[in-house]
Amino acid sequence: MERFNELVGEQLKIMDRLLYIQAKIERYQEQEREWQVAKEGEKVELVQQKLAAMKNELKRMQQQFEAQTKEVIMSFNEDMAKEIHV
Repeated sequence: MERFNELVGEQLKIMDRLLYIQAKIERYQEQEREWQVAKEGEKVELVQQKLAAMKNELKRMQQQFEAQTKEVIMSFNEDMAKEIHV
């Protein structure tokens, strides 16, 4: 169960990072709307670049989370199988 607990702890950290990235994306989207209204073209481009980077980071973190979820499930199943055979 030690590996399982370690994996779950790592997943909690990833979830925190996912929430942070999502909040940052929302703030960038808000800035983008404000600057579009204010006709701040350079700032809009800059924030769009940041948005693209954050969305890529979010996608990467989601993929990592999914892969780790599979690992958590496998670890749990292995631990349960060991307990059954003991």
